[in-house]
Amino acid sequence: MITMQHETQCAGWFKIEATRPDGTRRVLADWFPNLILNGGLDRMGASADYLGWCQVGSGSTAPVATQTALVNRIAGTNTLQANVSGAQASAPYYGWYRRTYRFAQGVAAGNLSEVG
Repeated sequence: MITMQHETQCAGWFKIEATRPDGTRRVLADWFPNLILNGGLDRMGASADYLGWCQVGSGSTAPVATQTALVNRIAGTNTLQANVSGAQASAPYYGWYRRTYRFAQGVAAGNLSEVG
C-alpha cells in the first residue's frame, strides 16, 4: 500500500488603487492579506467561478470564518481589467492568480474597509 500526503494552502492578498481619468494611479492600500472565509473555501472546491466578482464594503467588525457576506456592502463588479497567472516550478512549489477588477467611477467611494 502506498500512502501519499499532500498539503494545500491558499491565501488572499489585495492591493487597492485609484486610477484618475488621465490614467495616473494612486495606491490607496498596498498589498495586504485577507481572510478567506469558509464560504469562499467551499466555493473554491465547488465551482471554477469563485474569482468572478470583487465586492467592497464599509463594515467595521472583525471578520469571522463563518461570515457569509460583507457586513456593509457598498459595491461589486465583475468587470475584469487583467487576468494573470503563474507558477513556481521548483521548491517551494506554488501557483498564483492576479486579477484586476474595475469599478465604475464613483461607485466604490467612501471609507472602504471590507473586500472580498
